[in-house]
Formats: sequence, C-alpha cells, structure tokens
Amino acid sequence: MNRGAVLSFALCALAATGARAQARIEYVTSFGGTETRQFSLGGAHAVAVSPDGRHVYVASFDDNAVVVLLRDRALGTLEFTEAHVDRTAGVQGVFRPVSVVVSPDGNHVYVGAFFGDAVAVFSRDSDSGRLSFIEALFGGTFGYRGLTQVHGLAVAPDGSQVFVASYGNNALTVLRRDPGSGRLTPEQLWLDENEGGSVSGLVRPTAVAASPDGRHVFVTSGGSSSLVHFRRDPHTGELAPGETFFDGGSPALALEGAIAVSVSPDGRDVYALAMNGVTHFRIGEDAALTFADVLAGPAVIGAGEAAGPTDITVVPQGSAVVLTRGGDDTVVLLERMPRTGSLRFVQSISTDEEEFVTLAGAAAVAVEPSGRWVYVALQFGDGVAVLRRWPSCAADCNEDGSVTVDELVTAVNALLSDRPQPGCWQADRDGDNRITVDEVVFGVRMALFGCVEAANEPSL
Repeated sequence: MNRGAVLSFALCALAATGARAQARIEYVTSFGGTETRQFSLGGAHAVAVSPDGRHVYVASFDDNAVVVLLRDRALGTLEFTEAHVDRTAGVQGVFRPVSVVVSPDGNHVYVGAFFGDAVAVFSRDSDSGRLSFIEALFGGTFGYRGLTQVHGLAVAPDGSQVFVASYGNNALTVLRRDPGSGRLTPEQLWLDENEGGSVSGLVRPTAVAASPDGRHVFVTSGGSSSLVHFRRDPHTGELAPGETFFDGGSPALALEGAIAVSVSPDGRDVYALAMNGVTHFRIGEDAALTFADVLAGPAVIGAGEAAGPTDITVVPQGSAVVLTRGGDDTVVLLERMPRTGSLRFVQSISTDEEEFVTLAGAAAVAVEPSGRWVYVALQFGDGVAVLRRWPSCAADCNEDGSVTVDELVTAVNALLSDRPQPGCWQADRDGDNRITVDEVVFGVRMALFGCVEAANEPSL
C-alpha cells in the first residue's frame, strides 16, 4: 500500500473510538524449575542474550554451570541446548557463577565466578549457540589481583576489553580481549583507596557497565553505596577516574547498597539501582556525569529491605527500563522519557500461584534485541521466566514517541499480507504475530493524536 492510501485509511480511522494504548509487560512462561533440574539451571543467577537474538545464556550458581538455551524469536520461548559444568569435560572457572556476558561480535561468552574467583572464556558457534571452553583466569591467593569474588562483567562496545567488578578485591579490573581467540590478558587494575588505590567508592563493587560510544565505564558498589564513573579513551582503552557519587547528600541520591547499573542506548543516561531507589544521571557533552533525579517508593523498590532489588536494564530501543526484585519475586516496568531520560512507574508483576506466575528469586534481567521479549533469571525458581513487553505507542516501530506514515505503511502491509511482521511488532497489540484492522486503527490514532509519552512529557 502506498503512502497516499495509508493517509486515506487514516482519515477513515478518525471515526473509530477506543482508549489509548498502555505500556505493559506480561508473564508468558518459565523454562526449567525445581522439578526439572536436569537442565542445570539451579540457582539461576545471571542471564544474557546473544546479539543476534538466537540464544540465551544463563549462569547457574547452584549447579556451577553456564547453560545454553535456544530462543524462538517469534514466540520468545526457550529450549535447552547444553550445559557446561565446572570441572567437567575440561571446563574450569565456573564455580558459583554470578555473571555472564556475550561479546558484541557474538563470538565469545564470558562467565564470572564469585566463589571460583575466576573469569571463564568460551567460544560460541553462532548457528547452534553451543560453547567451547577456551581458558579461565583466576584470582584469589595465587592468581591475579582483581579477580577475587567476581561479581559483575561487561564488554567494551568495540569488543577490545572486558571489565570486571571484583567484590573481594574492592577493584575494577580491565582485561584486554583478543578478538580472534577471545582470550583475556590483565591490563589495568583500579583499586579502592582503602586497598592502596587511587579511587574512592569501590568497596564491594557489584556491577559494571560501559556506554555505547565506549567513552565511559560505570561501577556500582554496595559496600560504599556509590556509583563510580571512569572516562575511557576509545582508541587505547585507558581509563581515568571521573566522578564518584555516594548515597545521601544534597540533593539526596538513592545509592544505598548499590547493586546494578545500566546505560541508555543513546548514551545520555545512566541508571543505578540501589536498595532505596533508582538514581538517574546524565552524561554531558563535556563528558561529565551529573545527577538528574531519583525514582523511589514501594512500587519501584518494594516495601523494606526484604524486597531486595537485584538488576536493571534499559531496553534496546531506549523507551523503557526493566528492573527485578529478588526478595519479593517481582519484575517492574518503567517508561523512559525520550527527551529528559526521567523514569516513571508503569507496572509490576509478582509471583502469583493462582495465576501460574513464577518469578521466584528474580535475580537478573536481559532483553533480546527487538525489545519485545524479556528474560529473568530465577535464583529460587531454578529457571528463566519469559515475559512479553508492549510499548505505550502502538505502531511506533522505532519507539521514539511518534508514529510516522512509513511506520503505518509497515503495519498496513502486514495487515494485507496476513503474516507476522517482525519488523514492527509494536503494532501487534495482542501478541498473536498478526496485524488486524483494529490494531492498525490504533496505530493511526497514535499518529494523528500523538503518543502517550509525547503528550505527557514536559518540554525542556
């Protein structure tokens, strides 16, 4: 259908009635569970999705394993492929793992072992998703300093380095990555000042993240209740300490027991998850990091310390943030304002036996590249939960807060062809992989009257 025909369709749709779309997240199913321990998903503690969206990788704390799952890209469901268990078939460095990441090129998987004091390196077959063990770098008494009790991992966007949050050494360790073999070589060690280093705020670091342009690295630390900013030379990979923010102060930051950090895809916003809220920071044009605002309250972080916030991530499209709470088995959806980067609460889902919703010990969250499917590692559920996400603006394929004629053309063409349209799943409001007339009309109304985000967000 051409653009003129779509405009005519839009005028006809003016007569249609109906409420605006509402962003939401929906529990679909779980893979694994305490009754299916043959999948080696006991104490699932971390989850990652490959860049091509074909596979999911899980770090299983209780089973000392990294598990490979095949993902159905249309339905979001998971299927077991294989598991690599510590001290089995030559595999090392996977004793009590708590983190897993996939390199940007999709060729390697890295696993961080907390009690194993190690980073394990695997090569990845892009077709099958299967892994082959390459090596493990160890910390501890006889190993490298800066690899004791590995708690968080991140890979530089250009794939040249792996960043390690060393809980036991109060350190951020930088490992040089060989892009061909995936092997790692210790390169930089940044210690907290209490360890004789030059950086404050690295007591018990919990997570690490890099900005999309590779110019910034951020570390949350639970022991010092802080967020530490490093500037990074994108050419050499050399780090330099930037700002450090601590819990409290004026204005009051929410960084108590800071546990996780995520950076928006546009590289403008940083979100630190802590026991008392989500603190939002902005990266300025001068590369400085500044405080923006805090989102807190029981709906976001739960009631009391027992709620236990565990992880946070920005969806690839940048329009939403998802966080997990392991203490009260909850997943929270937040909308992100496209201009300000501020967050607002939308919805939460918790374990509900009557509704067959299982989110026991929600420990970590990952979102596949299209942004539609959300995966949650269940530490006490011994598996992975699958959730489906909808944006608040129907047919907004780019999730930028507005619907264009070209996006409507995509939706109408999917309607006429009566086939799934993975290129704009945002128009599929009921999740059946088909586009209906009502769904196209919904998208037309968004285009004519404006999206919810655009209508409600204040101008700067």
